[in-house]
Amino acid sequence: MSELLFEPAETPDEAPKKKKKFLSTIVSIISVLLIIACIVWFFFGQWIRDYISSTIFEPSPEMANAIEKVGFTWRGNLIARATHPAFETAETFNGNCPDDGENISTLGCYMPSENRVHIYDIRSDELDGVKESVLAHEVLHAIYARLNDIDLSNLNPELDSFYKSHKDSFGDYMDTYDEDQYYTELHSIIGQRVHYKDLSEPLQKHYAKYFSNQDAVVDFYDKYHDVIDELSEQIDTGKAEIDKLYAELQTMRTNYRTRLDEYNKDVEYHNSQVAQGIYSETRYQSLKKREAELDVELKGLNDFIEDYNIEARAYNELIERQQQLYGTMNSKNEIKTEKTE
Repeated sequence: MSELLFEPAETPDEAPKKKKKFLSTIVSIISVLLIIACIVWFFFGQWIRDYISSTIFEPSPEMANAIEKVGFTWRGNLIARATHPAFETAETFNGNCPDDGENISTLGCYMPSENRVHIYDIRSDELDGVKESVLAHEVLHAIYARLNDIDLSNLNPELDSFYKSHKDSFGDYMDTYDEDQYYTELHSIIGQRVHYKDLSEPLQKHYAKYFSNQDAVVDFYDKYHDVIDELSEQIDTGKAEIDKLYAELQTMRTNYRTRLDEYNKDVEYHNSQVAQGIYSETRYQSLKKREAELDVELKGLNDFIEDYNIEARAYNELIERQQQLYGTMNSKNEIKTEKTE
């Protein structure tokens, strides 16, 4: 019969040692995984958050169409959707965006604390392109907020250099912003308003990361802003014409009244002479001729006044149209209108 062998049993001290070694290995693996996770989160945490946020975003059909029309790249599209942009009524928009005062028309805002883009739901057939333009502008704020220190150290000098060489283009606009908003606003305004060919090469490369066609983005701004600019030019031209006509009208009125006063005095003198039995046919015929001339002059004056009134009404219509456009773009104005109706 063969002998049956048995493996010696573990000593009482060996079992705890194996268990301790196993636990130590598990802890080491978990520590390595945590370190890797921290590294990944450090470098890619914002992208992960944006990806998660973008996947749960369900835009309205109008917003989905606007995002598509802007033409974001995959990177720009991810950030745009991560901010859950929405077109909002005046009351909702005013509650979500900071109050910049009674005379400031805020069209949109990006709120970093909540990572949300809010856009005023402007309803105007004349301002085609305004919503897409504002969407691009506000998403650019979100993009700037995600840039790291290395990116900013390279980008900010380019933005500053471009601004200083193009101050006439939007210097007045930038003067309304505080120093802490300077670069983020400059980043949005350049990306929204400046065509690709006019950008420096570093700026071209930067904006190309987020827009598939920089010129298409600028076209949205130009499209609606050209309406405003053209209207302003028409008003300036109309004002100059009105001022010119008014000056002419005042001169015509003064001249007519002067000649009328002289005629009336001469008529009084003629009548006083006739009352005394002194009659002059020559003087009488001269007065009749002047009377006819004054009638012609008065008709010309009235015709001129009619022409002036036509020009004035056309000018006032331009002013009214401009006020309506600005009112359409002012969310505070809509609230006031609603309350007074």
